[in-house]
Amino acid sequence: MDFSIFFNILFPYIGKNLSEGNFARLLFDKIVDAELLEDDPMIIQNDSTFKHYATNTRGIQRLSKVIYEHLNLGKFAAFINQFDDTANNSICEAFKPYYPKINQINVGGMCAEIFQKIIKDAAESPSRKNTAEKNKQVSSRDIGLLFETNCKCPKCGVSLIKNLKDKQFRNYAIINLSTRLFQKESICLRDEIAICNSCATEFEICLDDDDRILLKRLKLQVSKNKAYEQDIDSQILIDGVDKILSELSKGHEYDGEVKLTKKALRVAKKISNNPILVGKIESDVKRHYGALTIIIENAENEGVMSARKLMNCMGRCFDSFDEQNLTQQEIYDKMADWLNSKTGVNNRTICEVFVSFFVQSCQVFHEITK
Repeated sequence: MDFSIFFNILFPYIGKNLSEGNFARLLFDKIVDAELLEDDPMIIQNDSTFKHYATNTRGIQRLSKVIYEHLNLGKFAAFINQFDDTANNSICEAFKPYYPKINQINVGGMCAEIFQKIIKDAAESPSRKNTAEKNKQVSSRDIGLLFETNCKCPKCGVSLIKNLKDKQFRNYAIINLSTRLFQKESICLRDEIAICNSCATEFEICLDDDDRILLKRLKLQVSKNKAYEQDIDSQILIDGVDKILSELSKGHEYDGEVKLTKKALRVAKKISNNPILVGKIESDVKRHYGALTIIIENAENEGVMSARKLMNCMGRCFDSFDEQNLTQQEIYDKMADWLNSKTGVNNRTICEVFVSFFVQSCQVFHEITK
């Protein structure tokens, strides 16, 4: 959690009579022993600066480095506890998605500890440039959320990922449907939705009821879609893979040899700087590898297509795209598209599972050499 989220959770309940800048200043003032500071930044800095902290248009790193060694958690806990039960109950409910153990008895102390961690993390964070670059990259914590939408904006269909120099950058914002706030990264999958940056600009920091209803509908839809993809009907999978094998076996001779890697490797050792693709392939392999092994063995026993011929086919397909200096994500996508078009299976999910099988079987991608 960053300061802007912390601020926006508290502001509606205990900051209504203050401006954003004044309330942000007050929060810092209530956690710092100002008498221990040579210069009090809560006095020196103006309201505009604190408003920037509240809206996250300016980071709190510089301020945090000054005040971190002079925090007084008891002072801040007492500040929170002075408000009535209605306010404190509302604060508890707002923080529960992030900190389930918060309650009306410990609300003051928990808020103080949360604020302390925010300040500590900011004080220990790297330079602004490095932080900005890191914030643009996809967090590993977001992968489940991105899988849910198949990396497409559920509102407009635009890709949530931008691939640049074999790295994945964010084109999405995460909205928590319980708190109605934007988040930097995924914390609780069931309460969040990822939408593209363009669509995100249509919403305010705190969503109104109509916004929330719309996003909840989108969340319900992507959750249903994901459940369907994860539980591919066994007969649909069998029929689809059988069709792929049958079509690949027709009219194609593989008289040459493709250099195949026989050494079994973890997927992460073959794919560089793409945790989303690694997670996708590992998920496919975990759910479907055994089933595909049986289907391919049966096809070989029935004389449809030998395993060796199939390995050469997939190896050649990979080599043809690998020679084009494409990224690994582009190769994976193009192989799935090629299978879908070549075989007429018309089910890209099954084609992706098929490609994932051959990543694990070592016909697609090679070990990363350091």
